[in-house]
Amino acid sequence: MNLDGMVTKEDLALLNRYVSSDGTLSIQEYADRNFGFERETDFQIDFGRKVVRAKFSVSDNVKRWDLYIDGVLYGKYTNLTSPGSAIPVVISGVHDIKISTETSGTVSIAIPQAKL
Repeated sequence: MNLDGMVTKEDLALLNRYVSSDGTLSIQEYADRNFGFERETDFQIDFGRKVVRAKFSVSDNVKRWDLYIDGVLYGKYTNLTSPGSAIPVVISGVHDIKISTETSGTVSIAIPQAKL
């Protein structure tokens, strides 16, 4: 992660960063309709130089959500058929991430720790 001083103390209070028991680095934040790693100044994730398979997911109560990478729609997803399932994204380098939801919920991004 490259927070690089672009996150306020209030943002950090909402952002939980931890290494899970399965060896992934997980990021979770409460989302209120529009969630993004974009604040008043752009908030970017540095996925590292090596290509990783990051897994994006939202909480079960969020039925539909859109994933944007660098301002471009990556895909539209639904939890109606498979609640809580993660969307794998093969990615490397620094990117702006935004997730748009129709209702409030929790957004999670899991990154294989060994690849960072």
